[in-house]
Amino acid sequence: MGVRLFLFFMAMFNCALLFWLSRRTDAGKETWWINRSHAAPYYLALLLLILFGYSLWFGSRIYPLIPFSLGGGRPLTVVFFEGEKQMPDEIQKADHSAKRSIPYKLLLTTDKSFVVVSPSDKERSVEISRDCVGGIVVLASN
Repeated sequence: MGVRLFLFFMAMFNCALLFWLSRRTDAGKETWWINRSHAAPYYLALLLLILFGYSLWFGSRIYPLIPFSLGGGRPLTVVFFEGEKQMPDEIQKADHSAKRSIPYKLLLTTDKSFVVVSPSDKERSVEISRDCVGGIVVLASN
């Protein structure tokens, strides 16, 4: 991962440098790789493509690894405890006698509900009303 990060930054640095040199060169000192008419637009387009590729790579490989507490995309793992109302059937309990759920990945918290990743293959997410939850425990992340 570190090698790819280094290669992305080196490619961006080199393209930015060549673009800047192409824009600042005098007409008499132009070469085939540093000139205003052909090289500058090429280096700018290449720089934008590398930046776009880096953004996609970062979003798919790095961002999900950053903890939620640091502003990253790794969701919190939580356990819900039953409140006065019974939890919905979509929420799986740890066992039949327990009043707590299995661990879920918390996606979103609103004023009225919690949205978690569903362990079922048929569902993507489950919304739980705050009225059904008596308590919530955030588990330690690895």
